[in-house]
Amino acid sequence: MVSDDSAGTGLDTVIGGSTRDSARAATLVAEARACEQDGDRAGAIDAYRRAIECDDAAETMFRLAYLLDLSGEEDDALQLYEELANREDPPINALLNLAVLYEDRVQWVRAEKCLRQILDTDPNHERARLFMKDVLASKDMLYDEENDRDRLR
Repeated sequence: MVSDDSAGTGLDTVIGGSTRDSARAATLVAEARACEQDGDRAGAIDAYRRAIECDDAAETMFRLAYLLDLSGEEDDALQLYEELANREDPPINALLNLAVLYEDRVQWVRAEKCLRQILDTDPNHERARLFMKDVLASKDMLYDEENDRDRLR
């Protein structure tokens, strides 16, 4: 069990546990944002990675996942988006971006699940509705292609 040891005695960890250092995380997030503003994506990614080690705040994880995705590090981005999607109240943009990554990997059911999570809470979410149509059409198209191949055999 982790206690709230605000006295900073170091007793706030257990074997296999971790400590949260929100102040250090905030400093690193500020550093990451400054790097982003300067166009230093690699520096921003590094600072966000270190910030998450201190405190895995959803906003920080999302920003890191987004930058990783833009940098072509889709596997790392996917992992972070999945972690965000499994939280009690996942960020909508994380679910949308995860659905895009799943669609790119031809994982239609997973993409659809992400979009349904959004539409279950906000049925009028325009981007999710449009993207759902695209996912369902792609899924149907794949199914039709498989049926055509089966018929030709």
